[in-house]
Amino acid sequence: MAAAACLALALLTLYGLMRERTLALHVAEAQTQNLARVLEEHARQTLLRVQGRLVQVDHLLNRRLSSPQATQEQLLDLLPSDRLLDAIEVSDANGSLVWSTRSTPNASPGNISDREYFLRHVRGADRELVFGGLEKSTPDGPWVLPVSRRISTPDGKFAGVIVASVLPSYVQAFYDSIDRGNDGIVTMFLASGQVAVTSPYTMSVINRDWAQSPLFREALPSWPTGTARQESDTENVERVYSYRSLNDYPVVVTYGLSMPAVLARWHESVIRNSLLLLAAILTLIAVAVGWTRHDRRRLVAEQASHRSESRLRAIFETGPECIKVVDAKGNLIEMNPAGLTMVEATSLGDVLGKPVLSLIAPEYCQAFSDLHQQVLAGKTVQLEYEAVGLQGRRKWMATHATPLHDQGQIVNLSVTRDITDRKQAELDLRIAATAFEGQEGICIFNEDQVILRVNQAFTEMTGFSATEAVGQSLKLLASDHHDPSFFRGLWRTVARTGAWRGEVQSQRKNGEVFAQGLTVTGVKNETGQATHYVATFVDVSQRRASEEKVQRLAFFDALTGLPNRRLLVDRMSMAMVTGARHKRKSALLFVDLDNFKTINDTRGHHLGDLLLERVAKLLSSCVRAGDTVARLGGDEFVVMLEYLDEDDRQASSQAEVVGEKIIAALNVPHKLGAQECHCTASIGVTLFGGSLRENGEEPLKRADLAMYQAKMAGRNALRFFDIQMQAVVDARAALEVRLREAVRTDQFVLHYQAQVGANGALTGVEALVRWQPDDGLMVSPADFIPLAEETGLIFALGHWVLEAACQQLALWALRPERAHLSIAVNVSARQFHQPDFVEQVMSVLAQTGANPERLKLELTESLLVTDIEDVISKMTTLKAQGVGFSLDDFGTGYSSLSYLKRLPLDQLKIDQGFVTHILTDANDAAIAKMVVALADSLGLSVIAEGVESAAQRDFLASQGCYAYQGYFFSRPLPIQAFEAFADQPPATLATLAPDALL
Repeated sequence: MAAAACLALALLTLYGLMRERTLALHVAEAQTQNLARVLEEHARQTLLRVQGRLVQVDHLLNRRLSSPQATQEQLLDLLPSDRLLDAIEVSDANGSLVWSTRSTPNASPGNISDREYFLRHVRGADRELVFGGLEKSTPDGPWVLPVSRRISTPDGKFAGVIVASVLPSYVQAFYDSIDRGNDGIVTMFLASGQVAVTSPYTMSVINRDWAQSPLFREALPSWPTGTARQESDTENVERVYSYRSLNDYPVVVTYGLSMPAVLARWHESVIRNSLLLLAAILTLIAVAVGWTRHDRRRLVAEQASHRSESRLRAIFETGPECIKVVDAKGNLIEMNPAGLTMVEATSLGDVLGKPVLSLIAPEYCQAFSDLHQQVLAGKTVQLEYEAVGLQGRRKWMATHATPLHDQGQIVNLSVTRDITDRKQAELDLRIAATAFEGQEGICIFNEDQVILRVNQAFTEMTGFSATEAVGQSLKLLASDHHDPSFFRGLWRTVARTGAWRGEVQSQRKNGEVFAQGLTVTGVKNETGQATHYVATFVDVSQRRASEEKVQRLAFFDALTGLPNRRLLVDRMSMAMVTGARHKRKSALLFVDLDNFKTINDTRGHHLGDLLLERVAKLLSSCVRAGDTVARLGGDEFVVMLEYLDEDDRQASSQAEVVGEKIIAALNVPHKLGAQECHCTASIGVTLFGGSLRENGEEPLKRADLAMYQAKMAGRNALRFFDIQMQAVVDARAALEVRLREAVRTDQFVLHYQAQVGANGALTGVEALVRWQPDDGLMVSPADFIPLAEETGLIFALGHWVLEAACQQLALWALRPERAHLSIAVNVSARQFHQPDFVEQVMSVLAQTGANPERLKLELTESLLVTDIEDVISKMTTLKAQGVGFSLDDFGTGYSSLSYLKRLPLDQLKIDQGFVTHILTDANDAAIAKMVVALADSLGLSVIAEGVESAAQRDFLASQGCYAYQGYFFSRPLPIQAFEAFADQPPATLATLAPDALL
């Protein structure tokens, strides 16, 4: 009985120690797994940064910068300041390095065509990252890890590689900061088996090929993640390793704790429990020796054995872990109640005799089968897997399996724990770690506002590394843009609501102030007291700059920086409101530069822009700080003066003073670069505001009208708006409406004015358009022709005149007495400059059947101001078809003799302005004589218009002009009256009074 009691006590002690050892190993596995995840995430974030730099270089090369120096500077800017990269290099398709941050532009820094990573790209590796082996950057330099990316041409051909030399020392610093305990090790392997980083650092580890090591050969290539126990063949140290493979990169990270460190406390427990067990056994032996060998001793022993068995059964029945026994065939032969609950069974009969694999998730069946075979081989093995209950629910399990001899056979005794909650916590931890290293800057600090932790985004935004920031006060980021009351309000909000959101101005390490969107959240303990705070922020300075740019584009002129029309009208509305409240008048000064178009065309647009900028500054210097200077566009500016006197006279006087000041400031030579420019302005002034309520656009219209009055007064002048101006504008607007209706309903007719020769014979006519509305009151051409030009109605009107004249030519061609007559048609400059003008003329001639040789187009000298080559081309084309040309109003415009001799003209027309005073003004007579002489030298005919007396005709004849047109012969007549006039004999025509046929 004593022996049985000792055995039971030993078994209980052994079971307790085995369970304690299992728990110690589970804790170690959980610790290594958690830290392996941290290593994995750190490696992934680091390599993502490297990949991002390679993509930035690829984009930089696609931009094709202006110079090698610029490209080199951009490459150097891409090197991180935290020593992640030693260099960035770019090779061509032959492996020659064309760019390197280790060399100067245009140098030949080397060739990498023999590198394995380059050859992999040549063999067709795609644009993802390719890793090389560790190498020395220079003979005396640090170890670097080459990470490369393919460069492709637009059609997908290989064009070279971009190589980033990653410094393992960057990762080494992080690994050295991790607590490994005694003989612990942290390692980053490459897929080739080469160690990239290890802590503690030893050259023997770095230089050795680990591809054939037990850990790398048996564990790492087989599973993306897992835990293994291996003994180092170089240090004779057994460790518990957890490893994580990065799916996106050929990298494996491991974290290992030495078994002595893991089981240190367990060893202490073994010694303690062994001593206790020994003492108990000695006590039992002593008691047994003192007892007699009768039935009572046997009974006591049986009772002790029974009690021991009861204890073991109680442990089996009530333990929280799943305890199960699996036979050699893999069938369940025993499972305790805790296990039945885990697999969703109601009784042992639900699972007894069934394959244990039926309770394992399919993806882990192979791993569990391998575990079972190792146990049958006499090994103790651990595994984490997902189990599937009888109801289909999946749970994570951690099992510790050991061989057990049962009736001469080895079975699998497993102690299994439900680790679903731990797995979820680990997932949450990884998600939190990923979120922590996201795009937003994160800073964790305590209630004393001392920084405890920051992420990489924080460093990139502020310039402060984690080493520089941790332990410092939040004042590290403070700028002078907020007073203490701002932050007191911030903390009051956090205390009241638990969080604060808003925008603050912070300061980077280099002193630059930037706008950040900030969220401060309190982290509370179980009593509800905030112990820590988390600040997340994003850099919104670029967004703010963009918003300000949009604001300026919307409300300010891009060239001068002055308010535009939209902002001016808004300020005018505000001025009207404040003027009504305070009974104050305001004034608008509409400033238009004189002859700015000439300056722009002759000196160039660049000089014109400089002049506009100069004028903007001068206008701003002539007004008070509260006044507004705006640019409407082109050379038009508006000055708004506020808070003038309530009395109109006083307010007008105040506005006049400013206007005269502006005229004086502009009326001086302006030095623009190397050139000097003179500029004047015409200014229109109007008052608004006070008690007068009106639309914001009305004062602008009045000031614009007043400005045109200043133009008409000779420019470089100032004029105030009066009521007569508005009447003129209203009349013009009404006339425009009527004119559009007239064009639409054909309210026009042609009148014809005779053109005669020296003997009085009729040679042709000039067709003159007349507007005869339905009310019968003729509208003067002097009123509607300029309006048609300005509104663009001249195109439709001019085409109608041409078509009507050609129809008349076709009718006269059928009558022998009229067939010799020509018709002159006036063509405006705008009409002639239409791209299809030649096609229009030829189409009208074809439709009407008119003889082109009887059509004469009268052009004015203003036509020659722009695009003279286009004018000559069109005239030449029409001339080739027989159409004639007469230059009207010769001597009053912009004719250049160099152009005149190139024009295919038939006739010059002496303007009536010279003919009117030809008998009394020697200058007019000289000009008429010069025109006749010039026409004769160019082989052109000449005709004088506006001849109203026989004396004028005779004088012109004495100078060699033998063709005339004017009231002396005939006024412009409707077609019936003209034909009656034309039927008179030539002698009679030469002597008829002007009004004889009217």
